[in-house]
Amino acid sequence: MALLLFGGCGSPIAEPSRTYQLTDQHGRTVMFPNDYRGRRLVVSYIYTHCPDVCILTTSGIEKVRQQLAAKAAKGDVAFVSITLDPRRDDTAALRQYAELRGTGTQNWQFLTGTESTVDSLLDDMGLIRRRSYIEQGTSGQEVYFIDHDDPVVLFDRNGTLQDRFKGTELEPERVAQAIRELP
Repeated sequence: MALLLFGGCGSPIAEPSRTYQLTDQHGRTVMFPNDYRGRRLVVSYIYTHCPDVCILTTSGIEKVRQQLAAKAAKGDVAFVSITLDPRRDDTAALRQYAELRGTGTQNWQFLTGTESTVDSLLDDMGLIRRRSYIEQGTSGQEVYFIDHDDPVVLFDRNGTLQDRFKGTELEPERVAQAIRELP
């Protein structure tokens, strides 16, 4: 029930008010969102232990990316997925997630950072999420899920938020067209 409440609420996403130092799936430092100025930017929010929503969102974005292959290859469009779970999603986990989902690495970065930095960024952007079903696994690790909204947001070349889509309901042609029309 909580997933439906959070998944369907459509939290208002905002532009980040400052720059955040994150790390991509290859261990490279990224200054988000500044490093993407001058390119159209597609941002989603995922975590690697997500059993459903994140997989659907990632798959939908991959279809959008395929439609924009020429623009992406020229570096005109960047794709970014920011983890909702920096506690478990280190660079190796994000790299494995990208490989398992067949996203390749061309113009698609999966970003993580310290828990405080990622939480600050997600709060700044207005993303609603909540850890739920927390228990201890047999080896002592925490086992939990994250209830979250599933926005895919589009930023223009100046870093201005221009559009928003529901990640689990992406229509690749429509999203690709919206990206093409970004200033």
